[in-house]
Amino acid sequence: MKKDLNLTTTPTALAKALARAGVTIEQARSMGEAAFLSVPGLGRKTWRDVCEVPVERVVITRHRALVEYLRERGLVGADDRVIEHAIVEDVRGKHAIGVMPLWLAAETWRVTEVTLRVPPEIRGRELTLEEVRQFVAGISTYEVRRV
Repeated sequence: MKKDLNLTTTPTALAKALARAGVTIEQARSMGEAAFLSVPGLGRKTWRDVCEVPVERVVITRHRALVEYLRERGLVGADDRVIEHAIVEDVRGKHAIGVMPLWLAAETWRVTEVTLRVPPEIRGRELTLEEVRQFVAGISTYEVRRV
């Protein structure tokens, strides 16, 4: 199963090294490799090499053509789990790809949405792969947190 990478579960030793250098995880996240090159002992490793760990992906949709499109674009693999209706246990800590209520999205690591601009006259029916390609208006990833 192909995994995405998660910076939120940084190993303790790395977190301590960053803290000693006066760099927070949030700063490191925004600075990328530059943050790690400034920390003694981390050398030339990139931030992906050093601090990210795999996160499982799950696709939430009832639309087969959308799953085909996601696979075609390389966003999901053949072995990624696809479910029609998610519950908290399905998405908690995972990279969820699909549309869901905010309360559920807040349980994920990240949510990726494929925005479809479907004309009103064809809403409510199953789209073909060609129609999905035609109506895709963007792909965006979000981090949703309850405050």
